[in-house]
Amino acid sequence: MTATVPRLRLGSRPPERNVPANETLVMKLRHLRRRIALQQVFAELFEKRWMEPAIPLALLIGVFVFFSATTPGFASQENLLSTSAELAELSLVCLGMAVVVISGGIDLSVGSMFGLCKMDVICLVTLPALP
Repeated sequence: MTATVPRLRLGSRPPERNVPANETLVMKLRHLRRRIALQQVFAELFEKRWMEPAIPLALLIGVFVFFSATTPGFASQENLLSTSAELAELSLVCLGMAVVVISGGIDLSVGSMFGLCKMDVICLVTLPALP
């Protein structure tokens, strides 16, 4: 005589609860491990719509915290003001470039022109004959 295997009754319960009543502890632990596997958790987290812009922000915060902890004076007020003053002109160029890219025209010469103009200004400022 052959033993009958208990059939799984599908009801209105969630799929992770549809397990046979005589399931052993090892089988329950395997089922739980599959349900909360790290890979599955990350896959479900990264498929969220809000995660795409959150990843660069999290990386930026992580880099800032790392350098603040390892470099003395990195998070000081003087360093932050100096960095923001240096990035002001670059951010203006980026805003102008964003308008060009959004409108559909991609002009790659903006970066080289920005560097050339910066070098010209440095040369003009260091000339002693100019007032």
